[in-house]
Amino acid sequence: LDIFLMFWVLAAFGCLVIDRDWARERLAEAMEVRLPDDAGPRLGMRWWRLLAGVCLGLACASKWNGIWYVPAFAAMSVAWDIGARRAAGLSRWLYGGLVRDGRWVLASLGVVPAVTYVAAWSDWLFSKTGYDRNWAELHGIHTPVISALVSLYQYNKAILHFDSTLTSHHPYQSQPWSWMVLSRPVSFYYVPYKFGQGGCQVKSCSQEVLAIGTPMIWWVSIATLVICIAWWLTQRDWRAGAVWVSFVAGWFVWFPDAKRTKFLFYMAPLVPFLIIAVTLALGVMLGPALRRPGDVLRDRASLRRRQWGIAGVAVYLGLVVVDFAWMWPIFTGGLLTYDTWHAHMWLPSWV
Repeated sequence: LDIFLMFWVLAAFGCLVIDRDWARERLAEAMEVRLPDDAGPRLGMRWWRLLAGVCLGLACASKWNGIWYVPAFAAMSVAWDIGARRAAGLSRWLYGGLVRDGRWVLASLGVVPAVTYVAAWSDWLFSKTGYDRNWAELHGIHTPVISALVSLYQYNKAILHFDSTLTSHHPYQSQPWSWMVLSRPVSFYYVPYKFGQGGCQVKSCSQEVLAIGTPMIWWVSIATLVICIAWWLTQRDWRAGAVWVSFVAGWFVWFPDAKRTKFLFYMAPLVPFLIIAVTLALGVMLGPALRRPGDVLRDRASLRRRQWGIAGVAVYLGLVVVDFAWMWPIFTGGLLTYDTWHAHMWLPSWV
């Protein structure tokens, strides 16, 4: 489920970024024509934000923790609108962002996801044999449409109860504060072989599929997230802020219930935002683009800064490629000698 949740969350994020750019362009065009008042113009229908709502509804239909992205992305979108009107020099930028831009946010990023979520259950709703589909009828509720929705509510209620009380021990369970360091990955498949078995040509071999990320990306992303929040607070870079909002919405939700059984792969929806954080940090390392020729000393310093930045980025990307190649056999269930397999287990908790 997590990979589908990742897709729809990332799709919603992309739609909102496009909506942000469209809204700023539309605001600039409208202000050139006529400024209605000091709150700024109305921008009309925000189709990309509406589509983001559909994506969020499908994210929730894939896995329920997608619901936490709904308020997070709604707040982020409104904040972008407020920032756009403030940057445009409007004196009533807060009113314009909250009322003229934000009044339809509840519909686009609240009602639309809810309707989409229910629509995703259409196959179950129109079925007569789905699990617990006739709950309402069995309890004396026979109103068309209403009975189907009541049955859906009860089914979802039962699922919520099961998920919220799931505390059984699992050997590969882990807590969210340990996920970033990959302390306890999940082994999907492991088979030991002796000489002559399964193509093993030495005393003992191992074959495993370990659900783990590339350490050179995950471990470095811890530092890049710190860089992003510092960059956001000091430089007001909206990209760094967007990464943090998205990361917090998907990670912190797992902290409150420490007793619940959890796994590292719950982090899958956050991987794109970790990659964006690393990319932004590499951009900072790379440095600004070279200026036009002018001051010779300044140009030389800029060139030297750029060269060191390129070297640093190249070294890091090279390490990522090497690390990924090294980890490939345990990503894909490759046959390894036992000693080689054990060399891939960088932490004792990976075994």
